[in-house]
Amino acid sequence: MCTIHWAASQSVGYFKSLQNEKMNENINVTLLCPGPVFTNFLAESFTGKEGEKYSGTIQTTDRRMTAERCGYLNAVALANKTKESWMAVFPVIPMTYIAVYFPVVYNIALKILGPRIFKIRDSKHFKEVNIV
Repeated sequence: MCTIHWAASQSVGYFKSLQNEKMNENINVTLLCPGPVFTNFLAESFTGKEGEKYSGTIQTTDRRMTAERCGYLNAVALANKTKESWMAVFPVIPMTYIAVYFPVVYNIALKILGPRIFKIRDSKHFKEVNIV
């Protein structure tokens, strides 16, 4: 889990630096941060063995955003030239935000809640929050 958060924080830092660097060149940089999306990514992804596919599937009961909704929100963010756009079903965004920007708080919560924190993320009781 720490590796994922470290990689996420590094990519955020890279894009923030790129935004600052290109600010005076009329080049807009938008950091797009989609949460879980219904796609056939797992079915088409490869394993460590050459030519072998993972062939995983996504359940229809999984709490994920549709690919169409994700594409629409990406287009809206790009059209409005936002610096950063997070999109996902609730409560993925607040959990990810805490993990990226407050890793110490997230790690403490992870130690206290353990695997239950992922049950909160995957809970079927939360409803999707549409901002746009």
